[in-house]
Amino acid sequence: VTFDLGYRLMCDFWSHGVWQLAADLHLEWILRLDTDSVLLCGRSPSTGHAAKVFQYMHRHNLSYGYFHRSWDTHSFARGFNMLVKQHVDENRLGLAGTFG
Repeated sequence: VTFDLGYRLMCDFWSHGVWQLAADLHLEWILRLDTDSVLLCGRSPSTGHAAKVFQYMHRHNLSYGYFHRSWDTHSFARGFNMLVKQHVDENRLGLAGTFG
């Protein structure tokens, strides 16, 4: 499977470029949504206000949130796990206990 340059650049940006941009801009939080994303956040029973994702994550000392309802085919991200492992190894990242 071959993907066009635009798609490959988008994958490159979201797999690592976004983190450098966030550091350069001194961002504390990032929210990424695909064009087909649907927010299922309800309203708080006590206040009636929409859920505030970043406040919730901060209050519970969370650093990463992920919700996935479907799977891509195996060929979709061929080589991605090896690329991530190589990056982790080369940068001596300590990821023990970070994956459930």
